[in-house]
Amino acid sequence: MTASAERNVNLYPVYRAAADAMAWLPVFFLFFSEQLTLPEVLLLEALYYIAVVILEVPSGYMSDVIGRRRTLLLASLALLAAYGCFLLSSQFAGFAAGQILIAVSIAFRSGTDTAFHYESLQALDRTEEYGDREAVAGKYGFAATAIAAIAGGLLGTIDLAWPYLLSLLTAAVSLYIVFTFTEVSTDKPSKDDNSFFTQLNTCISYLKHPLLLWLFIYTMYMTIFVHIPYEFYQPYLRLLENQNSLAGIKAPLMAGILFALTAIVAATTSAYSMRWQRRMGLAPLLLTAAAIELCIIAAMAIMLHPLIALLMILRSGPMAVATAPVNAAIAPLIENQHRATFLSLQSMAGRLGFAIVLSGFSLLVADSQSADWSSLALLLRLSVVAGLIGLVLMTWKRH
Repeated sequence: MTASAERNVNLYPVYRAAADAMAWLPVFFLFFSEQLTLPEVLLLEALYYIAVVILEVPSGYMSDVIGRRRTLLLASLALLAAYGCFLLSSQFAGFAAGQILIAVSIAFRSGTDTAFHYESLQALDRTEEYGDREAVAGKYGFAATAIAAIAGGLLGTIDLAWPYLLSLLTAAVSLYIVFTFTEVSTDKPSKDDNSFFTQLNTCISYLKHPLLLWLFIYTMYMTIFVHIPYEFYQPYLRLLENQNSLAGIKAPLMAGILFALTAIVAATTSAYSMRWQRRMGLAPLLLTAAAIELCIIAAMAIMLHPLIALLMILRSGPMAVATAPVNAAIAPLIENQHRATFLSLQSMAGRLGFAIVLSGFSLLVADSQSADWSSLALLLRLSVVAGLIGLVLMTWKRH
C-alpha cells in the first residue's frame, strides 16, 4: 500500500496537468456564438451549471461510497464523450448534451481529486504536506492550462472546433493516468450511515463549525465572481476586434494568449499561496483575493478598452491564491468518509449561485442576438454592485 500511495502522490500533479489542459477554454463562447444567439449561449452555459448542481452532491456521495479511483474514471470517460458531442454537433440539442457530459465530468472530479490526494498522503503519514503539495499541483494544472490555451487560441483562428479535438487528446492522457492510480481509502460510510440523505445531513451538520461555514460561503462567493470575467472576456475581445483595437490579432488568438498568461499568473500565485497565508493569516488573504477579483470586474464594466482586456490576465489569480489555503483548512476538519460529499456540497452551492446568475442574465438580454457593449456593460455593472454587498458582509462576519 505504501508504494501505491507513493505512486499516487507522484502522479497526482501530472494528472492535474493532463485534466486541466482544456484547449477550448479560450474559445468556447466564440464557438457557441458561431451557431447560436446570445440568449441561447447564456442558456447553454446556465444548463452546464444547473447540471453540475444536480450532480455535484450525488457524485461526492458516490466517491465516498464506491471509491475515488472509480469516480475519477467515470469523470474522465464523460469528458471524452462530451468532446465527441461538441465535435459532431451543430444544433443546440447536441451542444446541450455535451454541456451535460462536461458537467458530469466536472462534478465527479470535484472534491474527489483533492480527497484522493489527501488520503494518499494520509496513507503515508504525511498529511502535513497536503497544503503545499496542493499548491504545487495547482501550479502544474495552471501551467498546462496556459500551454493548452495558446494552442487552442492558435487552432481557433483556423477553426473553432479544433481546440476541442486537442482537448480530446489530453483527456485521453488523463484517463490513462487514472487507470494507473491505486485506491487507498478504506474508510466508507457505515451501514447505518450509508444512505444518501443521511450522508448529506451529516455533511450539512459540519456547517455548525464557524470556520467551515465561513469558508463555505466564501467559496460560493468566489465561484460566482471568478466565473463572471471568465464568461464575458471572449465577447469583450470580439467587440474590441470589431473596433480594430487588437492590433490586427483575431479574437480567438488574443483569447488564447490572454488565457495562457492568466494561467501563468495563477500558477505562480498558487505556488506561493500557502506562504502568503502563513504571513497574512487565512481570512485577510482570502478577503484580499476577493477584493482583487471584484476590481477586475469593475474595470471591465467601466469601458471597452484594450488595456482592460490585458487586465484579464489577473482574473484567475485570486482563486488560485485561495484554493490551497481553503482546502488545507477544510480537510482536517472533515472525516474521510464524508470529505468528498462535503466538498461537492460546497462546490454545488457556488455553481448553483452562478447558474441562477446566468439564468437571470439571459432574461435581462433576451432581445439581444449578439453580445453588444450595452448588454455586457449592464451585466458587469450589476455584478459589481452585488459583489460589493457580498464582500462587505463577509468582511463583517469573517471568522
